[in-house]
Amino acid sequence: MIKKRKRNREKDIEYNKTYRVKNKESIKKYKEKYRSENREKSNKHQKIYRIKNKEIVNKKSQEYAQRLKKAVYDFYGNKCACCSLEESSVLQIDHVNNDGYKDRDKRGRKIAGAPLYLRIAKQGFPNIYQILCANCNFSKRIRGTCYHRSNHL
Repeated sequence: MIKKRKRNREKDIEYNKTYRVKNKESIKKYKEKYRSENREKSNKHQKIYRIKNKEIVNKKSQEYAQRLKKAVYDFYGNKCACCSLEESSVLQIDHVNNDGYKDRDKRGRKIAGAPLYLRIAKQGFPNIYQILCANCNFSKRIRGTCYHRSNHL
């Protein structure tokens, strides 16, 4: 009898997997509706889950941020727009028109890291951003232009 239960359990698991794949959109709509109707209960469960599974949540957040960063950097060429340096550890997002002070959140704080990558992706990767290495970005900030493009070479 134990074998029969195990076999049925495996069938049930397989059925549930295929059901979720086939009905992904309807399940998503149901969950969204449930969450909106039970906001406090849902938030409470999410908070408890985040506390109990802190390591998993942090790891997933880091992975998500890395995927966003990779998507943004891939779109803008993965190299410095000025000197073509490809060393990823020194590449930075730069505002082409030097208007980074305008990129603020609702509270007026500057946006950097994953929130900035998310904003860029949601905006459809606009041409107001570019990738510069730290040297070119700092030089542009201090001099107004990168030292590679000035006459001091």
